[in-house]
Amino acid sequence: MRTLIVAVLFMSIADAAAFHCLSPSDAIPRRHPHSLEQCSFKFPRPLGAHANAAASFRRAAPSLIGLSMQTGTGVVPRQAASLILKEVKTHEGVDVDIKLEGLGGNRRRISGGLLIEAPPRAIWDTLTNYNKLNEYIPNIAESGAMLQPDGKIRIEQVGVISPTLNLKTRIVLEVDEEPYRMLTFNKVESREFLEFQGTYSISEPTSEGGLTYLQYSVEALPHPLLPVGLVQGKIRAEVPPMLSAVRTNANRYQAMRVSSLGEDWDEDVPPPMSGFSRQKYGKNALSDGAKASPSSQGDPGRG
Repeated sequence: MRTLIVAVLFMSIADAAAFHCLSPSDAIPRRHPHSLEQCSFKFPRPLGAHANAAASFRRAAPSLIGLSMQTGTGVVPRQAASLILKEVKTHEGVDVDIKLEGLGGNRRRISGGLLIEAPPRAIWDTLTNYNKLNEYIPNIAESGAMLQPDGKIRIEQVGVISPTLNLKTRIVLEVDEEPYRMLTFNKVESREFLEFQGTYSISEPTSEGGLTYLQYSVEALPHPLLPVGLVQGKIRAEVPPMLSAVRTNANRYQAMRVSSLGEDWDEDVPPPMSGFSRQKYGKNALSDGAKASPSSQGDPGRG
């Protein structure tokens, strides 16, 4: 854990003082640079005895970044998945299937799944309540959605690395939606990950009144400064409580809907708004979307 904290602190200091990929005035969403080699290194004029050290770091930093990028994406290409670990974790009395796979180099796929009593629609509404995710999913301190001109949604999230030391991480994700079936989150901007893609898959119950299976899978390539063992360990530890929180809130949301509208509530509540419709209605598609977006009708995060 100490190594991870030191690495994150180093990256935060480097990001703030050594190189500037993005202008401080840029607002989310911001375009992520294709390569850290495009960043311009800026240093104040060295004074006194620090001049030689500053000059040495200035010469070394670009080559270090170049080496990191080669290690992360150039030297070790994506490979077929190889199983590292498969287990079942019990969280709050519910079994969660966990699988860890290697995808070449430091790339990892970590997946988890569990059964939920609520139907796919209730689970979908819970997961797409983007602005409320931080209220019930552990280790998400902030979560906010922004509508893009093409109708897609970008989410900015702040995650908690260490509550004790108040260490946090920030990531911007673009969402692809297949209503009631699949949600895919692709990295737009992150300091800690070179690659990051998360996917929620919702499987229909196999029988009337049966259970729904929710699976979460994340494929990630951490920055070379972050030890892959610690990163995969942290994600693996967070998956069971995260899925358990989704299950709890989806069941609560389902009970609220049934209580107010009856068993067939999903037939009365309009389906989720499509990307085309969001593009047409603009910002109201997120802020005032109650007429078309069920995630804003009732609050799965509060229940």
